[in-house]
Amino acid sequence: MNNYFFSFIIFLSLLNAQTAEKNIENFIISLNNHQLEIEVINEDSKNYIAILSVYNDDLYFDTTSFDSLITVIQGNVISTFDFSKNKVIKENFEISLLDFFQIKNLSKLQLISSITNGNQVNYKFIYLDQNINLVFDKELELISYIEVFQDGINIFKSNILRKAGFDLDSLNWIQDSKWELIDWTE
Repeated sequence: MNNYFFSFIIFLSLLNAQTAEKNIENFIISLNNHQLEIEVINEDSKNYIAILSVYNDDLYFDTTSFDSLITVIQGNVISTFDFSKNKVIKENFEISLLDFFQIKNLSKLQLISSITNGNQVNYKFIYLDQNINLVFDKELELISYIEVFQDGINIFKSNILRKAGFDLDSLNWIQDSKWELIDWTE
């Protein structure tokens, strides 16, 4: 009887992990050529709206309404466009807090726990050196809340307000010759 119960618990855990992975995978796949309107919860000051756009494997994180920045993640290069100072900063990175929005990184998510509460499932993952808490809304089929911790410190907390399509032209902005390039990729 004990072995049966133990096997049943392991089966439910594996089934739950597969469901979590499938929910998250389907959501991430559905983001290509779409954007998310995100309310970034800022502990020190007022919350602000940001836009995360996904085009193929490139991520565009637009916080111009708050700090005049657009961050572009392409491969392992992150480019930050500062529209208030006309500067572009390029640097290499190993991990970004937005990395898990790329489908190729889903295999690195390790499910720790999941709790279902009505239409919402609270997932806790470990992603490389980060702990990620996600709330997945089964009815809307989207992640509605994200919280990222690194070394026990909350580095990102946000509500996802909505998912929408976007016009590819919205990702192409004019960068004239007056912009200063700071390249730290070498």
